[in-house]
Amino acid sequence: MFGNGEAVDITLRGTQETMKGIIDNFGTKCKPKAVDKTHYQVTVKVVPSPTFFRWVFGWNGEMKIIAPENVKEKYREMARKAFED
Repeated sequence: MFGNGEAVDITLRGTQETMKGIIDNFGTKCKPKAVDKTHYQVTVKVVPSPTFFRWVFGWNGEMKIIAPENVKEKYREMARKAFED
């Protein structure tokens, strides 16, 4: 899903508004856990590709990559490149 390559477990934190996107992309078998009254956290298996990062970015800050750290860094690097001259 979201590209070619090795899928890894990625933990996401999102608002309740993003839950439909999680279910649409990962199915109803994923097990979200409440973090607080307005946020959940879920671990999904996904290829950390530019397509995946665009999907996360498209939630306008409503969804965040929590782990693993190397995937978070790839996402940060993609964002930094977007602002380079």
